[in-house]
Amino acid sequence: MKATLQAILLIPLLCIFGFTFWLASWTASYLPYSDDWKEHVVFTPASTQDPSQIYLVDMYLYAFRYSPFETIVCTISFIMIVVVLFLLVKAFWDLKLSKKIKEV
Repeated sequence: MKATLQAILLIPLLCIFGFTFWLASWTASYLPYSDDWKEHVVFTPASTQDPSQIYLVDMYLYAFRYSPFETIVCTISFIMIVVVLFLLVKAFWDLKLSKKIKEV
């Protein structure tokens, strides 16, 4: 029963994550086109001359600066997906172990 509920919970979480990831990526994609892109980067080396070499983490931070709600929802939904997947795997693992114990 728990595993079924977790699997059902996974479907809307994946939809929420997909949509907010798309929105955050859309916002982050504007960073290379900004004239002052060097002022927005944190982890990209200062010697970088080409805006296409901006690290993804800098694009994520840029998206967080300009659309924090979407980015926070994206991050929280990703963490929740990882937790639910962990719990599902643990439930199936426990089920498999209990079947082995019953056989012995």
